[in-house]
Amino acid sequence: MRNIISIIAVLFGLASFTTPARADIAIGAGVSTLGYGVHVATSMTDFVAIRFNANFGEIDVPGADLIGDSFGGVDYDVDASFGTYGLVADFHPMALSPIGAGLVVSGGLYYNNNEFTFTADPLT
Repeated sequence: MRNIISIIAVLFGLASFTTPARADIAIGAGVSTLGYGVHVATSMTDFVAIRFNANFGEIDVPGADLIGDSFGGVDYDVDASFGTYGLVADFHPMALSPIGAGLVVSGGLYYNNNEFTFTADPLT
C-alpha cells in the first residue's frame, strides 16, 4: 500500500512540471461579479501572451422584489449597469523551464464603466 501511495505522489509531482500547450488563440465566456464576460487570448511568443476581456450587463432590482413594497416607510430601488474592458499582457519569464513554467507576470489597462444607482423614496 505504501508503494502505491509513493508512486501516485511521484506521478502527481511529475505532472505539475509539464509545460502547457501553446494555442494560437483562445476564446471564452463566463459570468462573474462584473457581469457577463467574453475573453480572448493569444500567444505572441513562447514568453508573451495578450488577453482582451470585456464584461457587461444590467441589473434592475425594484424594492418590492427585495423587501416588499416598502420598508420602514421607504421605497427602495437599485439599478446597476456593468461595462468593464481590459487589455493585459502576460510575461512568462521561465516558460521553457520545467520548474518555473507557472510563473506569470502580468500588466495592462482596464476601463471601468460600471454605474450603480441606489434610490430611497419616502412614502408620504
